[in-house]
Amino acid sequence: MSESFSSNYSDNGLTPKLHKKPNPLEAFFRNLFISFLLFQIYRTNFLSLLKLLQILGLTPFMFIARKINKLLWRKQVPPSYKIKDKIESTTTQIYFSRSKLTGIDLCMKLWPKRQVGDSSQEDPRDQLKNLLEGLSFNRHFAPGIYLGIAPVDAGENAEKILRGDLIINPNLKNLKPGKYVIVMRNIRKEWKLDYKLRMERSDLRTIEGMEFLARQIADMHAELEPSPEEKNCPDIIASKLAYNIKRLKDAISMAGNASMLEEYDYICRVMNDANYNFSSYFEQRRRNGHIKRCHGDLKTSNLWVSPRQLLPRKLFAFDCIDFKFDFCHIDTLSDIAMLAVDIQQVLSGSGMNDKEVGELRTHFLDSYLKKMQEEDNYAKPLLEYYMTEKAMVCSYVSFLLDDAPDLGKIYFSIAYQLAQDLEKSLVPTNPYELIQF
Repeated sequence: MSESFSSNYSDNGLTPKLHKKPNPLEAFFRNLFISFLLFQIYRTNFLSLLKLLQILGLTPFMFIARKINKLLWRKQVPPSYKIKDKIESTTTQIYFSRSKLTGIDLCMKLWPKRQVGDSSQEDPRDQLKNLLEGLSFNRHFAPGIYLGIAPVDAGENAEKILRGDLIINPNLKNLKPGKYVIVMRNIRKEWKLDYKLRMERSDLRTIEGMEFLARQIADMHAELEPSPEEKNCPDIIASKLAYNIKRLKDAISMAGNASMLEEYDYICRVMNDANYNFSSYFEQRRRNGHIKRCHGDLKTSNLWVSPRQLLPRKLFAFDCIDFKFDFCHIDTLSDIAMLAVDIQQVLSGSGMNDKEVGELRTHFLDSYLKKMQEEDNYAKPLLEYYMTEKAMVCSYVSFLLDDAPDLGKIYFSIAYQLAQDLEKSLVPTNPYELIQF
């Protein structure tokens, strides 16, 4: 895999280059935006503003004190951070704590994949590159939030976590095999997209809200650089489909529902037919530069929307895929498909009727295609393919990893509905209406 990463790294080979480099003027306004954003985070009330001023005043002195402490004591014991709250699942661990240096609330995320250099078959250097690539992506699309990474010893203590110094600018030279956490500022949950979409009076549950989301994701995708072309695109997509079909079967077997098994067979047949029929389209998309280093997990729970206050509303993308090359170097249509499926699931679960949900999802995708100038007449059939596959993935993840069988059944139902739409696009009503390039 190391060769696949080579063209995605800077000339010194230490830091990833995933998006287009902004010109000096763009960089200036971007930094200005981050400054205003941080102020907006702390301006929720007067006490928060005083806290920000206190942090700015005390940080230099606390930094100097820590340096003096390091000089006096040769043997360093990582400081312990009190865990205020935590979220644990089979795939991730998140600790909520507070910075000892500045006092701000922190979110420290540790995945099993962060155990760099363990006994797995993946090369430790490639693991480190995955970690750096993910951090670079997250920092660019969630400016001011990702502080860096730090070595960690979570241990068995449920109340404290031992964490080393924060590495603000990590690269392959200052990292070595071990366990790490990604350190972030803790943002208000009211900014989460899934939270907002569940609010009955949210303006994001409208045509205008879908247009805003589509524009923001399209702007994100427009900034990304095309992926390296070392691998055959149709083969990768076929391999992923085979894997997803197998995992979905494991999930359905666990559910023990006979009708779901029949629907599973139907979904698999349609997806295999589509994969075969669309092989040339997959390759055409690669040649046209649509395979990019995408987010890879565009769910509403990983997207946050800032409020309309001092600054225009903006979408922030968190927690991109950072552990497997083929899961994030994907077609931009595949990336947006995940969000479309998740928006459908969230809106359906919040009491909105199926007709309204379908109209909003369709408008969201149409707005995205228009913004991206996706004029190829095979873009929509590919979207249907990718949405069906993403619904399959969300279904088996809910069953097998998240211990959420009810949610898994909802995603499975969505996959079945999407497969029916996909099947219609596989058989033209007129032999002269075949999809052309």
